[in-house]
Amino acid sequence: MTTATLIKKNMKWNFKNYFLYFASMIFIIMIVYTFNSIQYNEQVLENINTSMTILMKIGAVFIYIFAFIFMWYSNNFFTRNRKKEIGLYSMLGVSKKQISRMLLAENILLGIGALVLGVLLGTMLSKFFVMLLFNLMSKYIEVDFSFSMYALITTGIIFGSFFVILGVHNYMIIYRFKLIEFFNAKNKREKEPKGSAIIAITSLVMLISGYFIAIEQAMKMDFLMYTLLVLILVIGGTYGLFSSFMVFYGKLRRRNRKNLYKNMNLINTSNFIYRIKSNSFVLGSIAILSATAITAAGMSSSFYYQIGLDASGEMPYSYAYKITDSEFDQHVDDVLSSQSDHKVVYDEIGEIKSGTVDIEIDGVSNNSSMVFLSQSTFNKLADFNNLEKINLNNTESLFLVSPRGYNFAKGLKSVQMPNGDKISINEMKQKNVISSISNIYSMVLSDETYGNLSDIEKVENLRFIEVENENSAQDLTKSLLKIFEGREDGSYEYRLESSEMFYNAQMEVRGMLMFVGIFIALVVLISTGSMIYFKLINEAEEEKTRYNIVRKVGASRRDVFKSIYSQMGAMFIFPIIIGLAHAGFALGALSKMLKKDLIIPTIVTMAVYVLIYGVYYILTVYKYNKTVNS
Repeated sequence: MTTATLIKKNMKWNFKNYFLYFASMIFIIMIVYTFNSIQYNEQVLENINTSMTILMKIGAVFIYIFAFIFMWYSNNFFTRNRKKEIGLYSMLGVSKKQISRMLLAENILLGIGALVLGVLLGTMLSKFFVMLLFNLMSKYIEVDFSFSMYALITTGIIFGSFFVILGVHNYMIIYRFKLIEFFNAKNKREKEPKGSAIIAITSLVMLISGYFIAIEQAMKMDFLMYTLLVLILVIGGTYGLFSSFMVFYGKLRRRNRKNLYKNMNLINTSNFIYRIKSNSFVLGSIAILSATAITAAGMSSSFYYQIGLDASGEMPYSYAYKITDSEFDQHVDDVLSSQSDHKVVYDEIGEIKSGTVDIEIDGVSNNSSMVFLSQSTFNKLADFNNLEKINLNNTESLFLVSPRGYNFAKGLKSVQMPNGDKISINEMKQKNVISSISNIYSMVLSDETYGNLSDIEKVENLRFIEVENENSAQDLTKSLLKIFEGREDGSYEYRLESSEMFYNAQMEVRGMLMFVGIFIALVVLISTGSMIYFKLINEAEEEKTRYNIVRKVGASRRDVFKSIYSQMGAMFIFPIIIGLAHAGFALGALSKMLKKDLIIPTIVTMAVYVLIYGVYYILTVYKYNKTVNS
């Protein structure tokens, strides 16, 4: 019998097993190709800047990593199911070299087929995802259907490399195992795991310590040291939790003789102990990957959710610019008066002074540019910004900082002026009454102290304008920008600052961040769900005989179904609970660092994640029950 004949018969007889593996490859290739086609899409490249291109490339690297992990697990499950078949070929005299060639040829055929179908599906979906990306970026562009040769080549190279690695791995498996091991591979059951109380307690201590440091030491420790310490404690604690604590917990349950012999509890408890131990690495990995996906999606959706709030904090007026001459102002007035849909509802002028000062934050001195306002100017702008008017003496000051600079400035205690005077910070507000695009920090002084600032570099008058319906004032903004054309010198001096432009710029950046975050989360979610599905369904084949014995000694099919329902629930619930806990503390630490309320986006993200994961649970229970209880 030739190798080609063997391949043909194998693929015909093992269609069921091939289909699961083949379908998983099609899916992951489709995802990777879709993301690659977006990266190389001409319309996308025309509408994003360099930083967003880099963000896409970073996202692609993460997707490639998760794709390889998914392919590795899928291949291992597929190969494990075929070890008895490989042993049978060896017993019939087929050489290991011929078997290796057969498996390599099969993988190549499957890979080519999966690549073709994955690319076709990805091509059909790419337009939808480009439309989604533009929608998140608030860009209303008619998307053309396109096929990217660069995406095809990149996807082919990536998965070609994956198939080579997996082929070498399979080759090593065939040469490493003995004939008897192939026959016993699916029937081999591990010895009962012991479960160490010391490791169980240590894993809990590590997790609690990691959570405590994540929340309480945010912004207090060196960021690199903080991140490494939290990751080591949480990841180490997670694997210890599944490899030892869960086993220890199962054995404690088994000691409860009163409930152990009720219904199917004896079988459920014993299987729980064996499954947790044998699947500890997979379940721990799923918990960590799930936490990563939820954190990425929660963080990106939170930033997107708060665009409006952050935009109003950074740029409180529709337009702001530096007054240079009366003739230029008249041109601006002419444009404003021509817009009936965007009438001016607020028009004020405020004087500011700016320069470089020495600031001391947490005992460390730095040079920083600073904008100064008089108390009179602040009070003039306070009503529009919903702030209380103030009354400062010559030794007092109010420090205003934009949302993006608050974490850095919250330790600020004093400012040393160019003339040597040191002014203490009496109060700090995360608010701006001028455009923070020009400067992140501004300091309000008494009129007398402000008037004595003689060594400051610049004294300027800024004009602040608010118009009706500013979110739809694109045409007005374009008309105003034409006045400023030719006056741009690289600084804000001759620049129009617009809340609408700032908002759209944030929509582009955060929309891209959300798209990449959700894409990564989707890949991880489906990958981890498929990993545990494949793992448990493969185990179902091994459990057929045992469940047949259980039914013969009196258990009904309903009892068996309840047992399966309970055992599968434990395999799904524990990793997702741990993953949600990890993500919750990670997002909590992020919320504390950024001084942002991330509760609503986090809850929504977690709810969606649990819902999709629940679908995998239902499918697994159905398939497992059909396999062992039919």
